[in-house]
Amino acid sequence: MGDVRLSEEEIRELARKLHHGHLFTDRHLRSPNELTMVFMVVGFMDRDQIEKLFKDYGENLMIYEELDKAGPRSVNGLPMFMSAKFVHEDDARAALELAQRFREAEEATR
Repeated sequence: MGDVRLSEEEIRELARKLHHGHLFTDRHLRSPNELTMVFMVVGFMDRDQIEKLFKDYGENLMIYEELDKAGPRSVNGLPMFMSAKFVHEDDARAALELAQRFREAEEATR
């Protein structure tokens, strides 16, 4: 899989897209049962692939996709994707914290 960690610029871009609502992540799900319905590619992974994913990206990795890549159908009001991107847990935490700071800064200017 190579280096799975994001650069500072990639983390910043991820945070910007999160802030502007261009991404759908596993953090948007109401239940873990929705994961494979939304990110269908995860449902096609075998046990070894999932174990490698957790080994490479950490137990709290983030799964996401660009909203414009959603399929034409939805399930329970949620988008469905045939692809997904994975973010190392430390990079996900940094991007989510930065997106929160973007929100707070925007709210402070209102």
